[in-house]
Amino acid sequence: MAVISPAKLLDDQTHYPNLPCTQPAFPNEAKKLAALLKKMSAGELSTLMDMSTALGKETEIKFKQWTQPFTHENAHPAMLMFKGEVYRGLQAEELHLGQLEFAQEHFRILSGLYGILRPLDLVMPYRLMMGTPLAIGKTTKNLYAFWTEKITAHLNDSLDKKGVLIDLASAEYFKSIDLKTLNRKVVTCEFRQKKGNDYVMVNTYAKSARGKMARFIIDNAITKADDCRAFNYDSYSLLDARSDDQRLVFVR
Repeated sequence: MAVISPAKLLDDQTHYPNLPCTQPAFPNEAKKLAALLKKMSAGELSTLMDMSTALGKETEIKFKQWTQPFTHENAHPAMLMFKGEVYRGLQAEELHLGQLEFAQEHFRILSGLYGILRPLDLVMPYRLMMGTPLAIGKTTKNLYAFWTEKITAHLNDSLDKKGVLIDLASAEYFKSIDLKTLNRKVVTCEFRQKKGNDYVMVNTYAKSARGKMARFIIDNAITKADDCRAFNYDSYSLLDARSDDQRLVFVR
């Protein structure tokens, strides 16, 4: 199973009524967070998330409109709603139903509002990064404290005890998983660019490459971590000298 991050850029217009969509695993938790954010003004949201006044107003409107239950009329399948760099690399809108169903079994999207999502889970548009310093009540100081135990338990339930978790998420989101209690092997994928005599991490390219690796896994219906070593999209190839059983480094 692979985990990926969500995106700030969304397609909140397109609906997919013919897809066999599902519901998120933690609707009550999402409702609790949304209720808290609904009470905030655009200015308060801008300060909380360190964003412009315009984005604060846009975010305020999204939370005012946020409602349950999620249906094909008011919500969107998660993997098709997100449209940032990772999802430009993934190009989920090109996937046929069989590929989306494979992704449903083998991918999870980490989320500040929903905790963890399957690709076909219906969600309403939102903006809430996992690293946002949002206190929930008097005892829960941030979203990591709110979500980590729940996310990790979900992954333990979803992933075979001998299974492998492929890390295609950003550091901000992968921190929401407690690796000590996950008790599964984790393989992290890195994507680097040739610069002089070294290979460096360029964030924009790395995000796109994580999406391309996700697409590679789906295109080839990969269910074994070792088969990810063959990744060759967009001129990437495995750098054996820097790779091991816990980290795969791809370069171009």
